Order: sequence, then structure tokens, then C-alpha cells
Amino acid sequence: KDFRSIKALAEQRYPYIFENDPAGHGALLRYSKNETYRPEEMVAFVLSYAKQIAEAHAKSSVKDCVIAIPPFFGHLERHAMLNAAAIAGLNVLSLVHEPTAFAFKFGFDKESDFKAEPTNVVFYDLGSTSYKVSVVSFSATVGKKNKTQGAMQVRGLGWDEELGGSNFDAIVMDMLAEEFNKVALKGKDDVRKYPKAVGKLRKAAESAKDILSANAKYQIGVEALHDDRDLRMIITRDEFNAEAEKRGLWAKLVPPLERALAQANLTKEEIHRVEVVGGATRILGVKTAALQFFGRKQLDGSLNGDEAAALGATLYAAKLSTSFRLREFAINDVYPHAASIRITGQGGDDAATTSEEDGEEGAKSSGKGKPKLLFKANTKMPHKKLISMTRTDDLLAALTLGEPEENGAPIATFNVSGVAAAYARMQKDENRKVLSKPKVSVTFALTSSGLIDVSKAEM
Repeated sequence: KDFRSIKALAEQRYPYIFENDPAGHGALLRYSKNETYRPEEMVAFVLSYAKQIAEAHAKSSVKDCVIAIPPFFGHLERHAMLNAAAIAGLNVLSLVHEPTAFAFKFGFDKESDFKAEPTNVVFYDLGSTSYKVSVVSFSATVGKKNKTQGAMQVRGLGWDEELGGSNFDAIVMDMLAEEFNKVALKGKDDVRKYPKAVGKLRKAAESAKDILSANAKYQIGVEALHDDRDLRMIITRDEFNAEAEKRGLWAKLVPPLERALAQANLTKEEIHRVEVVGGATRILGVKTAALQFFGRKQLDGSLNGDEAAALGATLYAAKLSTSFRLREFAINDVYPHAASIRITGQGGDDAATTSEEDGEEGAKSSGKGKPKLLFKANTKMPHKKLISMTRTDDLLAALTLGEPEENGAPIATFNVSGVAAAYARMQKDENRKVLSKPKVSVTFALTSSGLIDVSKAEM
């Protein structure tokens, strides 16, 4: 009840019971009276199955992997994905954003077409449960040994975590259920109360949704839907579109496009290609929304919408691996979230701090335990930032997601110890005269997986 995404999943009438997990502050799926599963365990089942398929194909063991994730994943979700991989017996070389995987696959295939002038591409991705838009610039650059190589820069990201193909499935499923309730059940019952019937309805709805993308109408038949009664119904594309309009689904496609272009500081006219990926982009209305937004007659489809993320992640794994030689291709990805930090000490000594980033010293902050921005949104990954302060006691660094004033979700707390003990030794050293408080420097690292850690602390 406390998690919007879990509540939305429960509303899709899957025959599962979701509960709050008091130990992990997340959600549990109750499988039976005495059996529950955490999300990490269920994801591990999927990863284990994928591992078995890969090993059967490669005829050898598979230990390392790259996992594609949505860019809106925060710190906790990324750590949970790593935990799931560990349960499945996999070592994650890196996490990679799904749009970045799409772009890498596209850029690697089209590298010979790029020039010094950037080629701006929008990746328009509507999957089963989420909607993502990315703006990526591709170009040819001079790399090692003066060789020309391809390069990509992620310039803008937009998304809607709650919009996906399942929302459109629900439209058809509700239309079918209401027809069955009216004709077969005479309004005395609701077929959606019965899990087996819902499963049949969902399968029929998914098929009908795809067929209506190419046909103006479709006759649906479901044998023995419930209580040995069949369902027969003709559904039209106009009815489907009208219901999607009523639920506001078409309108939800536009804001992520606008946000991604605004972040990239590009106009619609400066976009050279619009690549569609994700199974739900086959819906005619979804394509139409993009065509109207960009004022185009057609969209581009160079990528296999169902496989692009997996193929891009595979290429990325080969790039990171020492077992393969892949031609050079520069990837510049960004972390879409801001991250803030609040530094406090055990003795209440919250002295002024300075920050250094990319070799340049930042402005001083009055400190006093107030939150300050550690990494701004859309910071390039990987990245490091040095924070220096004068203090005499150990310190606690609490990281949160979002801008300092947003009071965002906690990311992690780091305890930097040994400062007080070192200062005490310095004061007792007769051969050294302490003239001022020592300077403590802590380096925070934003990894290529979008995780923040302390890489070094020194005094």
C-alpha cells in the first residue's frame, strides 16, 4: 500500500498478494501461506533462467554479465539488481541504461555513416510497463593513434514509469470483461474476480491490441471464458482509441519527449532520426503521437525493437571484457538524478567545506550539517568529486536522491572514521606543533553503473 508501483501492479488483477516487507522496507509477493519472495529473488529466477540459456548456447559456463536497466532506477533499485545477479551466480561487469544500450547497438552498426557534425537521434521506447525517451548525438572523433572512431553522447532523457503496453492491454481487457458481464452474466457478477478468466482475457487482449494496429476491427473469441460460457465480441480501433483518449494515455506520451528535447537543448527540427523500440510502439496511436510531435511522415526502425537492449548490453559486455577485442567506440552516458549530501560529525563540529570537481575547486559552503548538492542531474558517468573540510572528529556523510531542498529518498550513509584518533596523536606528538585543525578530504565516485561510493578518504 505504500509503494505506488506495487499498487499499480496489484490493480492489474494478477493472482498474487503483495505485502509490505518490514525487514527490507520494500514489498513481498506471497506465493503461499508459508512462502514469500522478495523482488530480488524473483528477478534472480529470471536471471538464472537467462544464464542457463546462455550456457546452453555457448556450451560453457557464464559468470560475467551486463544488465540493462531503466534510467529512472534509483540507487536502491540498482543495488537490488546487483543483489539479484549475485543470487543467480552472476558477476555484473556494469549496469547500463536501456536507452544507452539501444544507442550503442545503433551507433556501432552505423559508425561509418557518422561525421564530425553530430547526428541527433531520438530513441522512442514504449515497453510493457514503462516509457522511455532518449536523445543521443553520434559523431566521428579522432581517438587513439589518430584513428577515427565513433562516439555517442546521451544528451537528454525523459520517461513515465507508469505508462506501458500493459495500460493498453487493460483497455481491451476491460472492454471484453464488460461485454461478458453484460451478455453472459447479466450484470450479476464480474468475470474479473476470477484469476483463471482474467488470464484468458489478458491473453486475448494482448493479441487484439496488436491486430488493431493493422486492422480497423477484430472479432475476438474466447472459449469457455468462465462457467463454460464463451465470449464473442467485435472490437474496433476507433473504440480502442477513444478509450485510450478517455484514460489520457495518448497525452502522456508527449511530456517525456518534451523533457528529453529540453535537456538536450535541441529543437524538433534538429533531430535527424526517430528510432522506435519496444513492443508497444507497434500500436498505431503510439506511432501517430510521435509522428505528430515531430511533424514527420514516417519513423525510423533500424533496430529490432524486441532485441535491441539485449544486443546493446552484449556489445557493452564485450567492450568491458578482457576476452574480446572490440573496435573503439566512445560512450558518454549520464546519471539522470541529482544526489545531495549532508555531512555531520560526532562532536557537532560541522566546519566549512569545499568541493573539487574535474580539478577545479568549488565555492565554500557554510556547512553546519546542511544538505548540499553532490552530483547534479545528468552528470557524466563515471565521475569523481572531492569534498574537503577542516574538522577534528569522525564524520558521517548521508546521501539522498534529488536536490538538497527536495528531502529525497536515502541512498547511503558513510562513516569516515579515524579522524579524531589521528588528530589526538598529532597533538601528543612533541616533535609536531599543531597550528590549525586538520584538513579532511573525501572523494565520492559515481560509477558507470550509476552507484555512488566513497573511493578515498584522507587527512
